[in-house]
Amino acid sequence: MFRVPGIASAALGWLLVGCGSGAPPPNAPIEVAAPAEPSAQAADPPPPPAPRSFEEFLASFLERAGEPSADFVDPELGVFTVTNAGAFPHLERFKSYREVLESNLLPALSGPALACANAPWEQSDGRAPGFSCETEAYDVSGACVRGTLESERLISLVKAMTGAVFSEELGEELQQRASQSEPLVSHYAFVREHDLFLYFGRVDGNWKLLWLDARTPCSA
Repeated sequence: MFRVPGIASAALGWLLVGCGSGAPPPNAPIEVAAPAEPSAQAADPPPPPAPRSFEEFLASFLERAGEPSADFVDPELGVFTVTNAGAFPHLERFKSYREVLESNLLPALSGPALACANAPWEQSDGRAPGFSCETEAYDVSGACVRGTLESERLISLVKAMTGAVFSEELGEELQQRASQSEPLVSHYAFVREHDLFLYFGRVDGNWKLLWLDARTPCSA
C-alpha cells in the first residue's frame, strides 16, 4: 500500500482544513466596511425658534407679573422706575425684577397687570397716552393701551418722565445706564386704572422691561 509521509500528510491536512474554513489566503486583501454616512436629518441642526412678538411677550409678562422672574429684566441695564410721593419724581434703578417686587414701591404691580391680562387692547402707535390736568383725563379711551414709540419721541418722553435723568445728583453709573436703555425702548403698555406705564425693548434679541412709570399725574 502507498503511504503518505508524515510531513506531507500534515501539510495536506492543513490545506484541507484551511479550504474548509473559508479563510482567505495569506496575501488576500482585507475588506473593511465603510462607516455609515449620517442621515441628513440627524446632521442638520433644528431650526432656531421664531422671535417672540411683542404681543406674545406682553401676554406672558401680564400673566406672571407677580412672579420674580429673571426673564423680565436685563441684569446689565436693569429697570428704571419712576414714582412720585410729592411734587418731584423719584427715579430708581433696580438690577432685577425681583428687586422691584421686593422694594414695595409698587405693591400692586401684579394687580394692575392682571387687570389687562384678558382685556381688549387699544392700539396707539408713535406716542404714549397723555394726561390733561385741566380735564383730568387721558387722551385715549381704552383702559388698556399698547403700541410703539418712535426713538425721537422716546428721548423727550423719558426726559420729561424723570425730570432729571442726566442731572449730576443721579450719579455717573445711573446716567450711563439710562443713556443705554433709552434708545432700546420701542414698545409700551398702559394700564389706565393704575396710571401705570410699562416700557419694553429688545436686548440681545430678547424682550425686556426697561422703564416703569407709576407716577400719579398732576399730583403736585
